Amino acid sequence: SAAPIGPHVVHARARCTRRMVISPSTERRPLIAVDDASTASTASQHETALAGDFVDVERAARRAHASTTSRIASSALRMSAAACAALVTVATLVTRASDDAGVGGSAARTRAYRFASTMSLDEQLTLLGGQVEEAYIGSTSGFVVSSTRARVPELRMNDGPQGFRAHNQPGTTTQWPCALAVAATFDVGLAHAWGGAMGGEFVRKGANVFLGPGMNLARVPLGGRNFEYIAGEDPALGSAMAPAVIRGIQSRGVIATAKHFIFNEQERDRMYYDAQVDERSMREMYLPMFEASIKDAEVGSIMCSYNKVNGSHACQNSVYMNEILRDDLGFEGFVMSDWLATHSTVPSLKSGLDMEMPTAGLFSRDRLKYALEATNALGKPMLSAERIKVAATRVLTSMFRAGIMDEEETIPRAIDADVRTYNDTTLARNIVAKSAILLKNDGNLLPLDPDAQNKTIITFGAMCAQPWSLSGGGSGHVDPGAKNVFTVNDGLHNAGQDFKWYDEHQLDQALTEATKMGDDLLAIIVCDGAGAGESLDRPRITLNAHQQPVSRFSEKFRKKIVIIVTAPGHVVIPQHADASSILLSFFPGEQAGLGLADVVFGKHAPGGKLPITIPNSENELGNFDQEQYPGTGGKVVYKEGLHVGYRWYNAKGLRPAFHFGHGLTYTTFKYTDAVVETFPVDSSIAANVSFSVTNTGDRIASEVVQVYVTYPRDAQEPPRQLKAFKKIVVAAGQTKQVSLALPVRALQIWSTKEKKWSNVPGEFTFHVGGTSELRKLIACDPVQTHGPDATSGVLEYFGRP
Repeated sequence: SAAPIGPHVVHARARCTRRMVISPSTERRPLIAVDDASTASTASQHETALAGDFVDVERAARRAHASTTSRIASSALRMSAAACAALVTVATLVTRASDDAGVGGSAARTRAYRFASTMSLDEQLTLLGGQVEEAYIGSTSGFVVSSTRARVPELRMNDGPQGFRAHNQPGTTTQWPCALAVAATFDVGLAHAWGGAMGGEFVRKGANVFLGPGMNLARVPLGGRNFEYIAGEDPALGSAMAPAVIRGIQSRGVIATAKHFIFNEQERDRMYYDAQVDERSMREMYLPMFEASIKDAEVGSIMCSYNKVNGSHACQNSVYMNEILRDDLGFEGFVMSDWLATHSTVPSLKSGLDMEMPTAGLFSRDRLKYALEATNALGKPMLSAERIKVAATRVLTSMFRAGIMDEEETIPRAIDADVRTYNDTTLARNIVAKSAILLKNDGNLLPLDPDAQNKTIITFGAMCAQPWSLSGGGSGHVDPGAKNVFTVNDGLHNAGQDFKWYDEHQLDQALTEATKMGDDLLAIIVCDGAGAGESLDRPRITLNAHQQPVSRFSEKFRKKIVIIVTAPGHVVIPQHADASSILLSFFPGEQAGLGLADVVFGKHAPGGKLPITIPNSENELGNFDQEQYPGTGGKVVYKEGLHVGYRWYNAKGLRPAFHFGHGLTYTTFKYTDAVVETFPVDSSIAANVSFSVTNTGDRIASEVVQVYVTYPRDAQEPPRQLKAFKKIVVAAGQTKQVSLALPVRALQIWSTKEKKWSNVPGEFTFHVGGTSELRKLIACDPVQTHGPDATSGVLEYFGRP
């Protein structure tokens, strides 16, 4: 389906009736982090407003007044009678609907608040922290409510990003292609299927919280966990793909977790660094994936990250967790800490953290009860019981929405169960093929003829026979068992193809054998790649190991050389000029060999496009200095602003090795008749881009059609930004008409002055094509728009990124 970028405006408007009656966002100051024993001089305005989420106008106003926020309450009470009546009506309808309308949206929140009201303080506290867990990565205790005998099931949490990580049960779950591979498909439907299949394995393993998907940007090419992130290097791509994955996971009754919130773009010093990020870059680049996950998928939980953000720990940052997540984006679920990322008790809880993981230390019952009884230097309670209830309600809201609270009996712990299925492994194999990116294919070497009789392939390199570069380490690691892993050599064998394999120590023998074969040599496949994992960034992205072997093969056999690269993200391929074909696959998982063989022999045409930019050399992309990466003095400064990934190349007018959005297949496409239609200012759609795509080759294949927008020059935006895309299948000789609608947000910029998304005056340029490379795009006629004030300075209004 089409994937317009950004939160859907109509959907966002529909959610307005579900927001809190009183919003203190315009009144709140950033909370200063303090120790538990120090003075809590800032009243918890947010605490009061959150309690008002579940009640009517008058009760919210009284509670606001009682908590020293009378100014906010007074403004609410000064509302017109009609406005108050309308809000009360909405609240009443929501309350009544919750009795019989299922658990979607505010119905789940209302049920959760009522349920929490029947619980004792000790029972509420049970939901705020994890317990010692041996089977799953984390869990909370299940219990029976003493007053009603209602059951609260335990939450069983598990990694993660590449499938269910079973510590001591290898071969019982599927090692899926990684999130970056799924991002490379640019296929929203396939992302949903991937999420749903992994969610199904979680259910069969007895887990109900999926610690993923990850949606940080691939800002740093060396980033150790880039393979875990569904956004690649573009917020537009992530804002379409992340909600699809979440909807798939949560369709199985499993709570998904959007992570890592926020600015966790590197593993080096992740526990300590302080990300210094300007407001506009945050809104336009790093927040959209989380926003879309909330507004378009109602994600159940969000995991805050280890690092600091502009001076405060991410898990103790009221600006991001209270003001942005809750007040602005309307997040109703719970925020959990990354493992051991909680740094305090009262400040963290008041700043919006609801659950400490993996165990309740700083959120232990004793510490929280002490905070409830203690007073600060002004004689006021350090913590209110209402804040505990709010946190418990948030956890319960996600449990009700997922259907966990309505299960007649607890799903048995099944950590030892073998949950692999034929359908799942088939889907994994298909994703490998649909995410494989054909970087080059000189002379149409690929696909190889599967019926070439009496011809042999030479495979070269340890990675042709070993699986170590098929999956990441850390939370993204899944052990599928040796019998379930298919390498490149396994794929060739399964396809019935004769081949001879040589490792790095047998180059001379391989050259001799290739020469001896003569015309009977079908191809030389060189396997290369790199590993990566949690806690460490990569030392380099250059693949040097096979530079000399490929050069020597190229002297006689260049037209027959295929390089297959399996990697966690960015790579520099020095030998790419010496090969006819290069096939790139991001950590493809256990079915790698089978899926790649399907592509090599033409059973499936390669369907992937680059979700990142492939640079020419180390540290070319962004040309980072030490302040930007890895940081200096404990700070990492995002001073590149909006110029991340391909946007940096576009702004500088430089050419990378391979462009974002690039990916060849076994046919060619021609784009024609591009037209842009604009809509009135008050419409939810800003523009509609229509064009024709013709398959000019001789076989059916998929294409990812992409729309890039250039803002007026004074807006200081990087040129040609992805704003919409759609994966289509076009038969040989067929022409398809494509129309992509761009929501209003797609043409807006974040105003640092007005603190909102605003229109931009001036001329917009639209390009369409199958890549971000300018010379392969076709342009539409420019479009003129009017901003909020055509006479004011644009830079003054929006602020420099």
